[in-house]
Amino acid sequence: MVYPNGTHIGSKAVREFIEREQPLLTFHGHAHESFEITGQFKEVIDKTISINPDSEYDKDKLNAVVFDIYNLKDIRHIKVEG
Repeated sequence: MVYPNGTHIGSKAVREFIEREQPLLTFHGHAHESFEITGQFKEVIDKTISINPDSEYDKDKLNAVVFDIYNLKDIRHIKVEG
């Protein structure tokens, strides 16, 4: 998701795979500006948590997602400026 109105720009095939197979966790990163525009770094699709930490490589910032694999209820998005 990139736009504030919820428009999805990702692969429909990947979305269908997630909906069908329900992996525990998926990681994405093609839409670099997603977090900056929507303020969201994760989306829950049925039982799957999908994460896109975003990227601000052009601003010398590192965006990351920190979590404990045994406690997926506490997933945090952090920014590190370099």
